[in-house]
Amino acid sequence: MKINKRKNENIRNKFCSDYYNKLLPLFLSMESIRRKYLWETFWTTVFVIFFPIIFVILPIVFRYHFDGYEIFSVYGNYYFVNLIFGAMFPVGVVFSPILYICFFTGESYLEIKKKFQKELKEHCLQDVLKSFGNIKPSVFTEKDISLIAKSGLDFYFSNTNRASHSSKIECDDCMSGEYKGVKFKLMELSNGYYSWGRLIISFSSNKTIKCPAIITQKGQTPKSSTDKKVSRLAFIFSAEIIAAIFVWNWLYRAYQDFLTYEGDIGYLCKFSALLVLLALPLICFIIYTVKKIIHAWVTSKNEKVKLEDGQFEVASEDDVEARYLITPTFLERLKNLQKVYGKKSSIKCAFFEDQIMFAIRTKKDFFELGTLWAPMSDTKQIEEFYSEMTAIYDMIDYFKLNEKTRL
Repeated sequence: MKINKRKNENIRNKFCSDYYNKLLPLFLSMESIRRKYLWETFWTTVFVIFFPIIFVILPIVFRYHFDGYEIFSVYGNYYFVNLIFGAMFPVGVVFSPILYICFFTGESYLEIKKKFQKELKEHCLQDVLKSFGNIKPSVFTEKDISLIAKSGLDFYFSNTNRASHSSKIECDDCMSGEYKGVKFKLMELSNGYYSWGRLIISFSSNKTIKCPAIITQKGQTPKSSTDKKVSRLAFIFSAEIIAAIFVWNWLYRAYQDFLTYEGDIGYLCKFSALLVLLALPLICFIIYTVKKIIHAWVTSKNEKVKLEDGQFEVASEDDVEARYLITPTFLERLKNLQKVYGKKSSIKCAFFEDQIMFAIRTKKDFFELGTLWAPMSDTKQIEEFYSEMTAIYDMIDYFKLNEKTRL
């Protein structure tokens, strides 16, 4: 196996030993299953090719070439030819384009491929994961959805319809593990119908991030969080002003009633209650909101942090903390991580609270143990699996997340 020998030596040695002693025989036993799905793919292709011939071309030939032949007549009439044409031709015209679209876009094989990968992982995944240490299949939870939304990566969620977007998310593969005492989680997500090839890598940080920072490739920076914050605060401020108008009207009426009926202590109590319970707290809220808006506008100038590397952009409200986290060495590691998961992939990273989260988008499927198009003895797919797993460990080693430090 062509595995990098310069890093993760212990994991590499264990994995190579397990592969030749345990995993290779296991993979070879799955060869019959691969051939079964390969035959299913073959017959699917045959069906797609011959369906238009049978349901479109053949009825046309019968209708315009054999019309009038006695052999196709029924009781001296030639309705049989017309019957073939009328029954089969519309079906062929309707379904042939759909079949060809599915064929050329690969959708015809998507379900077959998923069934093959599912069966392969059911038999082999746990044994493969044991070679990497403390890592095992996991489940996708509401907490994970909340964490992805909180990261600010805007990978699946929109501000206008976040609930409906999150409800469609399904996890094709989910694994959780621990490396050098650091817990991490891998989630390959889809919208429930098609594989989007989107991978979320989340692990706990040993540093508390005071001001969140988001790193993206140039041109993919999410909308300014300050702009979102200002818009939200402006809406709150508008609501507070409207409430203040109503409260002022009630106060004015209560004060006028008190002046008109000087002897009625009830109007004085009403005026005092409105002033203490509504007016004064509302004034405090308005002052607080105005301060937040001013602060947001002031810090918005520092939101985009300039980097020497022109490939990436950074959004953060704290220039100093962002530069502490996002060093040239980190950017090189980020490029290496992107390379491992696909040269054409796009990658984002978020530092927030006590979490570091990577979001990788590509057309490929992650964590595949084999392919329909190569024998199970072929090592290319398992080498890719090894690289995808150890890339996580490299990031943990780089940040020294196993060391208890503070920012």
